[in-house]
Amino acid sequence: MVEIFLLFMFLGIVLAVIEIAKVFLNLAWSIVAWFLSLFDFDPLDRVTPGLSSGIPRDWEPPRHPESESRYTRDWQQISRNLREDCGWQCQDCGVYLGGSSNERRLLHVHHRDLNPQNNDPNNLEVLCVICHSERPGTGHRRLAGAISNDGRQWEVLNLRRYQGK
Repeated sequence: MVEIFLLFMFLGIVLAVIEIAKVFLNLAWSIVAWFLSLFDFDPLDRVTPGLSSGIPRDWEPPRHPESESRYTRDWQQISRNLREDCGWQCQDCGVYLGGSSNERRLLHVHHRDLNPQNNDPNNLEVLCVICHSERPGTGHRRLAGAISNDGRQWEVLNLRRYQGK
């Protein structure tokens, strides 16, 4: 009986030490990240190349007064036509995403100048969600976090592997 009590005491102490170590590691990482931010260095660039855009943290896309309403009324049709014209393939990595409606949602149309009102074909490119999240712009950084959290990144990576892309 005493051995079981001592075993539980030992396990409790080990768990407490692990929790304390996690707190110190998080604190250390926060200090390192703060220090590196002083030099405008993005530590994620080393951990996950390509997911961090390398754009200064204070950069914002140019504001277009006419784009306050965001996309044009015919955007859905323009986007669908462009994706169909490209054969439901990402123009960057080449992954095919036209098999099902579930796959088609993983294919976006990107405005190169970040102005959703400018639907000139030279300003638009068809991209999978991963390639789209790697483009410059603060909205694309949010997209990168969202696709890794909701599984879209995993879906595209699996399709890339399956297709040999």
